[in-house]
Amino acid sequence: KISSSAMLVLRSFFRYEGKMQEVSNAIRLSSPHGPMMQILGEISKCVSEGVQFSFSSSFYTSFVDLFIHLAASHDLHTALLSSGALSMLCKTVESVSPVHYKYAEKVTVILENLINKSTATFEPFLNMDGLHMLVKKITSLVSTFDVACASFLSAVLRVIERLLVTFANEDRMRNLVETALFDSLRIILQDFEKYPGEIQSHCIAIISAFIHNEPTSLSILQERKVPQAMIDA
Repeated sequence: KISSSAMLVLRSFFRYEGKMQEVSNAIRLSSPHGPMMQILGEISKCVSEGVQFSFSSSFYTSFVDLFIHLAASHDLHTALLSSGALSMLCKTVESVSPVHYKYAEKVTVILENLINKSTATFEPFLNMDGLHMLVKKITSLVSTFDVACASFLSAVLRVIERLLVTFANEDRMRNLVETALFDSLRIILQDFEKYPGEIQSHCIAIISAFIHNEPTSLSILQERKVPQAMIDA
């Protein structure tokens, strides 16, 4: 309980923009060996290997909520990049064990907040092949879909949706048409009732945003029967 309360107090400190850097330095946020990265590393290990956490669920929730808040702040992106948080988050999302799908959802929200705010974090994400990692994860989750992974799949789809809005003119976002992403979306559309409303919504939003950003891709998507599947759904 004390540790969970400490996370809540830290979060309150970070709300004061003038003190943000001071608090960041105090907890060594930019260091790969600082306490924040040590805890994130343990979460990553447990989520990937499917083993139990050594701390309570309330501490996990408090810590992840704090990290979501930090990742949303432009002023802290340099520190988080220096700490190796981006690569660790990508690794966690990529290798999550089915046992911990419910925990992976919030880890994905941290990743979304970190890469969806500026090119300073989005470019490194692309350079570590993060976009294709997300596509592969969507493909995997759709091919083995069950209710247990619904919230995680929804979170990963939301990342793609937000990136299509924020980085509409980025060439590598346009290249998504060449990946298996739209095959996975077509599968969702063809069995629409099987998937919860949030997944349905993200699916349609991704297709709509992509066609809006890149109208010339419509003919390619038509060949892959994506628009027709959306109409039939």
